[in-house]
Amino acid sequence: MSRKRFDPFFFFFLIVALLVFFFEIAAQKTNSHQETSFLPTTYSKNHDGMKGLFLVLENLEKDTRRWKRPLPLLENEEIGTLIVTNPKKPLSPREKETLDFWFSKGGHMILLHDEDWDIKASGYDQEAQSFKKAFKEQPQLSIVKDRLKLTNFGLKKNPEGSVAIIQQIFSHPGPVYFDEYHLNNGETTSPWILIKQYCSHPIGWVTLHIITVFFLYLLSTPNSRGTEEENKKEKVNLIQARASFLKLSQAKVFASQVISKYRRNKNDEY
Repeated sequence: MSRKRFDPFFFFFLIVALLVFFFEIAAQKTNSHQETSFLPTTYSKNHDGMKGLFLVLENLEKDTRRWKRPLPLLENEEIGTLIVTNPKKPLSPREKETLDFWFSKGGHMILLHDEDWDIKASGYDQEAQSFKKAFKEQPQLSIVKDRLKLTNFGLKKNPEGSVAIIQQIFSHPGPVYFDEYHLNNGETTSPWILIKQYCSHPIGWVTLHIITVFFLYLLSTPNSRGTEEENKKEKVNLIQARASFLKLSQAKVFASQVISKYRRNKNDEY
């Protein structure tokens, strides 16, 4: 009975699964890995981050919150000011309707973005809509193209440049919501974004190297199962070749003659 061979694939994927599990657990406990992000997130201490503005408003005793879910859920929250900075994810048609509701209830919005913001098409045969075109007549919307004045670097270099916008934020009642969801930093994120974020983390980087080394090992190592089958075939062919040779050379007859001659010689000695 042949002993079962060790399966390297199981061991490999077990290690990867444990690393992924560890990373997910760590990510739920801390947002420290986002402190060096180049995205304008309120977690980032980088010069492009928005943590400075978040802390300024918080220290001035403004109710400041991070919003990490789709905008339709805002309909159940207190009306206030929504701050969206350089969004990476387009708006959905349902989120567009939520903003209409938000403005109708007296909500305010500040968009820190020097480009347009797409609103996804509601049907297959339609094109994406323009956010600026859809809300250009909305008085409760403020679009700030020079978002850099409110980044960590801008607040440090030229704090006077942000005073007008901060006063505008305080002029509206209610909490301030910093949109993290459209920076791909929400509670519900696509698998592809999670993979990209994971690979940018040191643990993910190590995992990626392990995967690369493992596949290089597989490419450089011959298939053991195929080699074993080839060895069996070679052994069978060798045995068949020897049997054919012995049959052709009449080895049985030759062996009988040799044995008979040996026995006669023995009998003659006695």
